[in-house]
Amino acid sequence: MTEEYKPARDLHAGDHTLNSHGVHRVVGIYDYQDADGDRAVAATMHPVGLGSDGPWILRVKASAPVQMASAANIERAVEAARRDIVDQALGRVVRTIHNANLPVPAYQTVLQIGLGSVAELQQWAEAFGGRVREERRGGRIHRAAVVDIGGQDVASVELHLICPPTDADEPEPEPVQEWLFTFGSGQRFDGRFVRIGGTYRSARAQMIATFGTAWCDQYDWRRFDALGLLESMTELPESEWPTTATDATAPTGGDR
Repeated sequence: MTEEYKPARDLHAGDHTLNSHGVHRVVGIYDYQDADGDRAVAATMHPVGLGSDGPWILRVKASAPVQMASAANIERAVEAARRDIVDQALGRVVRTIHNANLPVPAYQTVLQIGLGSVAELQQWAEAFGGRVREERRGGRIHRAAVVDIGGQDVASVELHLICPPTDADEPEPEPVQEWLFTFGSGQRFDGRFVRIGGTYRSARAQMIATFGTAWCDQYDWRRFDALGLLESMTELPESEWPTTATDATAPTGGDR
């Protein structure tokens, strides 16, 4: 990769420079005249990440070349800084548990980490020997991984990894179940019902293909039982169904 340099006089606040100690962000900059009478630059530098002594001052001649950090350099530094922050935070949790003698549940202490993408979730799960599981809800795909990271008879610890849900590429499949269709007053099979398995739409299509539009309502078993229809109606066995759609012009019902 080609290294990029610029004269110190061209530095601006927000620039990122690179040296043997890492990436540094320019916070402020001003000109002055050094002991040789030459134009010089003093820049307040802030290291990107922890593990440093904090801000420091860069003093160089205005014409001195300063190595600039690439986007990849900055990204690696930021990632390392984030890991340092999490490391310190987890260390604080561990120290506080011991120093304050905090109670620990006997079963399933849970540590949860929210990640920014599916790729990050997969990377974390693989690193801990876990597996990402998917669940479709409301037209979206929810992913998570649960990993056992420690346990004995007296306690256990689980790591829960999650990421934001994503839109499903395909619509959530309709449930396949048994549907019940009834016939109403004035129709050929008044007081009877039939059972057809499938999705809501496929069962309805089969009902229309067999009986035409001369029927009343479509129910699942829960609603059918709740309305007490099983006691008040008689099932029409499939052996008595018409071979082609009939009563297409008879009075029709609709879902009520």
